[in-house]
Amino acid sequence: MSLYYRTPVVIAFSIPGSVLIGKYLQSGGDIYYAVGVYFAISILVLVLTATGVIKVLIKGRPGVHLSVLCRPREVHSLAKLVLKETSSLGVRISHQSKMMAHREIVEMVTAYGKVKVKLASMAPGKPVIRVTPEYEDCRKVALAANVPINDVYLAALKEASGRYLYE
Repeated sequence: MSLYYRTPVVIAFSIPGSVLIGKYLQSGGDIYYAVGVYFAISILVLVLTATGVIKVLIKGRPGVHLSVLCRPREVHSLAKLVLKETSSLGVRISHQSKMMAHREIVEMVTAYGKVKVKLASMAPGKPVIRVTPEYEDCRKVALAANVPINDVYLAALKEASGRYLYE
């Protein structure tokens, strides 16, 4: 395994490991404790080697993954910038698309005050699939009413759900 990974797999059988154990025993250390530590460290190094952590530590640097989101017309110039300004020798380019739910904002009246709620549907006029009270509105109303934000949030959620989700 040491040859495959080109790193020491079990440190306990190395000369420095033996010297450390010898010094420990000369100073009056317990042999059973030393053997236990010996095996625990061996297992730890084995696990770190098998998972690739040792390889990263020995090389001295982890791999970095850089992602860039841009408009299609900017792909070429940004790829050139990455190649010029980093140590990378290649850039993978993939095109992404995004499907978004239709959003509409309505105002709900709660016992604490008015709160804006975002309604999500698959398209205008389609059934509402989710209601989400706006946090900033809930925070402002909660401060004015001197109640926890969660109370306002739940009240707005209950009003909106009852009105729009279960029609």
